[in-house]
Amino acid sequence: MNRQDTASRWGWLVCSAVLAGGAVWLRRWQIDTAFEGDLNLPVAGAPATICLLCLMAIAAALLGILAMVQREAPLPRHLHRQGRRDLTQATGSGLHLALTLVAAALLLAAAPMLLQEGAGLWQAFRLSADKTGNNGILVILTGLSSVLAFVGVLVAGVAVFRGKQGGRSAMVMAAVNGCAWMMESYRGHAANPVQWDYVPLLLAVVLGMLLYLEWAALSVGKPRPRLLLWLAGMTIVFSAMAAAAHTTLSGNLMLAAQSVCAVAVLWYVPVNLANPPQQEEPEELEEQPEELEEHTEQPEQPAAQEPVEEMEPEADLQATKRWER
Repeated sequence: MNRQDTASRWGWLVCSAVLAGGAVWLRRWQIDTAFEGDLNLPVAGAPATICLLCLMAIAAALLGILAMVQREAPLPRHLHRQGRRDLTQATGSGLHLALTLVAAALLLAAAPMLLQEGAGLWQAFRLSADKTGNNGILVILTGLSSVLAFVGVLVAGVAVFRGKQGGRSAMVMAAVNGCAWMMESYRGHAANPVQWDYVPLLLAVVLGMLLYLEWAALSVGKPRPRLLLWLAGMTIVFSAMAAAAHTTLSGNLMLAAQSVCAVAVLWYVPVNLANPPQQEEPEELEEQPEELEEHTEQPEQPAAQEPVEEMEPEADLQATKRWER
């Protein structure tokens, strides 16, 4: 690892942190000044809203440029043939294990809150005469999938720590939680005329779900490391923006969990991308001609027979004449 690779790692982290801090400040400014009336309808042309939109565009462009200029060393020939590249190689790294354990704990802590909220909505729906309200099914599904995400993040983190290939793709379980969370977020806010109340959260959930999917694809098939890095940075920015709007505690916990996973990606992937694993190429069995000759069975040759003595023609003629006489 050289200084250039370390600078690349810190470049991703610092840019993401600065953009996230700016997103939080602009989001709070927007909430305080860009809405009016009892319904909190947005003010057209509010400076805070315009600045926030500009920051979102700048974040996407800046992180995209960082992904394009990210140094990527070529893979060894045998790993290139396999089509695999393990970019989360952190065998024995306590930091990687700690980050994944924190993310898993946050997901597990959000589960009982979601289940309790969903159960309350279900009871209210059953007792209500109007059957068009929120029945809480998607909230309960999000809580159950949060437990599944806890298991997936924990298994993937332990597999990376132990240096085992199996289990790393379990991160896809967290993507299932993101899918359920996305449907629940849209279901709960689709009737809200103020799109700024839920669009930042919806974008953060979608980015986190894609982050988990790309992480799971690192050790399966052909990974896309530049897209993974871009998603990690955007997840940090939009998660901070969504958390600044005073969402529920369970939502903030899941936003924090995907942000911690994004930090783990930005810490390890840039360095591992520039320094691929130097594994020895498996030796191919070469045929040795001498060994083949030794082990090849030679066919048995018949024993040599003694030559039959033949009589000379002159001696044979004399013997015939004597017999006639």
